[in-house]
This record gives sequence, C-alpha cells and structure tokens, in this order.
Amino acid sequence: MDMTKKNDHQFWPGPMEGVARESFVETVNELDLVSRWMTPFLRVSETVPPQKTIARFLKTFLASGKPVVLQLMGDDPALLAETAKRGIRLGAEGIDLNCGCPSKRVVRHHSGGAMLKEPAQIGEICRAVKEAVGDREFSLKFRSGSTDWREIGEFLPGLAAEKCVDRFFYHCRTVAENYVVVANRRERFLAAAKMAGEIPIVLNGDLDDSAETFALLDECRAAGAMIARNWMRDPYLLRRCEKKDAPDAETGRNEFFHVFCAKNPPTGAKLEIARMLWGIQSPQFRALCRK
Repeated sequence: MDMTKKNDHQFWPGPMEGVARESFVETVNELDLVSRWMTPFLRVSETVPPQKTIARFLKTFLASGKPVVLQLMGDDPALLAETAKRGIRLGAEGIDLNCGCPSKRVVRHHSGGAMLKEPAQIGEICRAVKEAVGDREFSLKFRSGSTDWREIGEFLPGLAAEKCVDRFFYHCRTVAENYVVVANRRERFLAAAKMAGEIPIVLNGDLDDSAETFALLDECRAAGAMIARNWMRDPYLLRRCEKKDAPDAETGRNEFFHVFCAKNPPTGAKLEIARMLWGIQSPQFRALCRK
C-alpha cells in the first residue's frame, strides 16, 4: 500500500486499562513501538490523588522520553482540575478526560461512558480542566453515546464551538455496544468529524494499517487514529502506520512476547498478553496454561 503523504497523521496506542502495566509499558518502550502515550485512566473520586501517587502512575510512561497524556476519570470538576494541574507539573504534556469506558463497574459509579448521559456536566468539567491546564493540550475521549450513536449531537457541537477542548478522541461505538463491530462506522466517523468543526479529531474503533483506515482519515480530515486491540494483536502496527521499519505481524508478536517475558511478569500477566496476541485457542496460550 502506498502510504506516502500520510505521515501528518498521528497514531496513538489505545490506553488499555488493565493491560498497560509496568512490564507491558517497559516492553513497548524498549522496542520503540509508539511515538506518544496516553495513560489508562487515573480515577479521581473523593479527593485529589497525592502527588506521589500521580508521579508513580506516570513514571514508566515518562521513562519513554515520548510525549505523555495523562488520562483522568471522574465527575467532579474541581477535583479533576486540580489533579490535571498536578499531572502537568509532574511531566504530562497534556490531559485527557475519559467519557468512554463501557465497563459496567465504571458506569455504575457514574464515570466513563456514564458521563455521556450528562452533557451539561461534561461541559462544566471541560471548562474547569482547560482553565487549569492553560496552554497545555486538553482532550476529550468519548464514545458515540450511551445507547444511540446520535447522542453525540447533544454535546459535541457545543464543545467544539466553545473551544474548551483542544482535541477529540472519538470511539465510534456506543457504551451499550461495548466492542461489537458496528455496520455504519463510516457514517458515524463522518458525522462526528463534521460536528467537531475546527477541533482536531482522532478516530478510534477497528482501525489498522489498511487502505480503508487511511481513506477514512482523509475523508474525515482526521488528525489521526487511536488503535488498541488491533495494535495488541500486531505490536508493530503503529510503527507500520507511521511508515517506520517493522517486521511482519507474527515475528513482531514473538519478539514482543520474548521481551515481555524477560521482565519476569506474573504468570497471569503472561497469560493475558498471550491471549491478546494470539487468542485463547492458540498453541502459545495453551502451552502457558499447561505450565
């Protein structure tokens, strides 16, 4: 595939909660698999996390020397704003607000995807956090809506017009759809890009290094793509998207797993990574289960 003139797009690793632990991040850093990081969410509930907690959370990501965006989750504007300030002081290049996590546990606690039912509150949080971070970038990561993808029309155009968000990360599924493949992905991407107006938008949802992905990015005039599950199945995928040297997918999987295991992670972590790389029916996963 001819990927010339495509290098202006940014490619982001998805902030995989429960996967992007220390050994995983260290492996990605060692193999130079990403050009930037967005952390999994740091939950902000009743108090602002202590500075040492935020520093520890950021440490392995910052060790890459690449730009790091600290992702926050919560529903209190003041607490999120103060946490954002601390994150910037500790080295984060920018702050992201998670309004897309579909986890039932997260949604029950009125965070992540549950926030999409409260568009006014999303706006209040965005204004508070943007004021707190000043000229640093503040982004919003969100899904299409709670149960209907058109729900984004209730908040996205207003936030775009107000310019209290510097970048949108748009996941084309609704919270209820979780990770089910949707048939009208292109329609959703185009609608969200139009609503975003002049604000850069990064597309998320079943994207890879195919010609279809680059066609969608160009058609939507998107700033880039965020790739999570497909990246985990092919660890060198983001390098390939950026037209950097990369081995074939199977060679990359084996190399990633070898480096990861050399860091002596727990057996459960090895199983999780093998499952994501090869699947539960694979010889690699079954061999680990027999140990």
